[in-house]
Amino acid sequence: MARKSGKTTKKTASTSRRASAPPPAADVAADGPTPPPVQRFVISNLMSLQPPGLARSEATERFTLRLNKVLLDTVDVLSTRSRRAREDGDGARHVVVIEADPDEIAAKAQELTADTVIEPVLPRVPAVAYSALMQTNAPNAAQGPGIGATLNLRIAGPDDAAVAGASVIVRFNAISNPNLAISAGGISKANGSVAIVFDAMQWRPAMAVVEPHGRYWTSVHTHPQSGQTLVLRPLPAGNALGWWHLVSGLTGNDADAGRGIKVGVLDTGVGPHPALAHAVPIGAFVNGGFLPGASQGRDIQTHGTHVSGIVGARPVNDGDFAGIAPGSDLFVARVFGADGSGNQGDIANAIDVLSQDYGADILNMSLIGAASAIEHDAVIVAAQRGTICVCASGNQSGSPVGYPAAYPECVAVSALGLINTAPPDTMPAYNVPSQPDRYGIGGLFLASFSNIGPQLLSASPGNGVISTIPATSTEAAPYADMSGTSMASPMTAAVLARLLAADRTYAQLPRTAARTAYARQLLALRAMSIGLNPLYQGRGLARV
Repeated sequence: MARKSGKTTKKTASTSRRASAPPPAADVAADGPTPPPVQRFVISNLMSLQPPGLARSEATERFTLRLNKVLLDTVDVLSTRSRRAREDGDGARHVVVIEADPDEIAAKAQELTADTVIEPVLPRVPAVAYSALMQTNAPNAAQGPGIGATLNLRIAGPDDAAVAGASVIVRFNAISNPNLAISAGGISKANGSVAIVFDAMQWRPAMAVVEPHGRYWTSVHTHPQSGQTLVLRPLPAGNALGWWHLVSGLTGNDADAGRGIKVGVLDTGVGPHPALAHAVPIGAFVNGGFLPGASQGRDIQTHGTHVSGIVGARPVNDGDFAGIAPGSDLFVARVFGADGSGNQGDIANAIDVLSQDYGADILNMSLIGAASAIEHDAVIVAAQRGTICVCASGNQSGSPVGYPAAYPECVAVSALGLINTAPPDTMPAYNVPSQPDRYGIGGLFLASFSNIGPQLLSASPGNGVISTIPATSTEAAPYADMSGTSMASPMTAAVLARLLAADRTYAQLPRTAARTAYARQLLALRAMSIGLNPLYQGRGLARV
């Protein structure tokens, strides 16, 4: 099927929008002219306003013609992506990223079609948990902790073997005010050493978090001292089932679990990893364009490979952890740039392609950002095609459920932990809640980082989950622990894949909104309450 990659053109500054125009910019200062402010916007059409078929295709054509005539000839177009309408008449979305003066956008908004949406770029980030222990609040934190002294650390395993390639982040507290914090970090060298400079007259090292590239737990070390060796604890090996498998209802590994169900993942990419050799990296949706090919879909971090492994890892070594639904078909779209940036237009494009071109039954989005009409429209249209979106609720420590999880068509998922499943001084051990009402039956608890709210449908394990990360020249098939609602969301998605694969009624349903509703109802009916407030667990723990 034909797809166009994003193309870039340069034009003069000016702009436009209609149904939801941005507010006008502030007046020019009275003491002289200043250059007009420039802001980046994402523009798209709302496909869900028209039913699938000819009306939707014609509406997209009108949107594009009007946009070109009124706006695109007079603004700086950073990228534009439009797709041909399908033969089945399902229509196509047109997404454009521009830079322009907000006043000009507001002035021309009324000239565009009623289904036009122009939004400021709304960043998306992976929903992995970063401990509140490492939050910074000092003024001018971006300038770092200064210079003058060096904190020399060495990272090693329990056998004193050097650990290279570990990310080390140190939180410094102000000597004058211990409530002020700032952080700095580095990567351990081949001999395990890492050096972090700081101003010893202003700052004192308070805590170090070490994130190794597999083999060892993410660890927390209080009051690190220069010259100290930080010893890491090895991850468990030889256990085919983790606690997250067991509480999700698995009693053993089933290589066929989820067979026939297509799961799409929108993330930082996937692989390489031998346990995910079957996963299809479809390309990258970045900055409003599309970069096709498997190489463009490779993981630029580690997050997407970890998420994908939770869904469908097929272990190549005895004792390695399998995904919850290893028999499912896995398609992965990279929606973050090399700098970690992502926006609502890229998410909408990826949803459309995975749902429409690849026929995904389930989409997993372990990412979070502000509400977007463009992104929401893609979720609605996907639901009309029979695709259900499962999303991370977010990791802002009890804040309201974020987006896209909070859209009513999505399955919002919170994160659970289990007591005594992570060693002391590891990051998962620090995610235990202090509030008694966050503990449920069987030692399960709502992770301290998890967002909560009435939008939640289910909860799944998301604290100290061990899964795949990209292979390196020294690690052929590495696994690492991560925590976050980012881990809970693919857990629920994979449980749902197993349930749908075993459901004969679902297999016979046409790809319509009724099919999506059936999947949602099945997940809700099978969820098991663990005794928490519905604001914390939704209908309960997702189980097969």
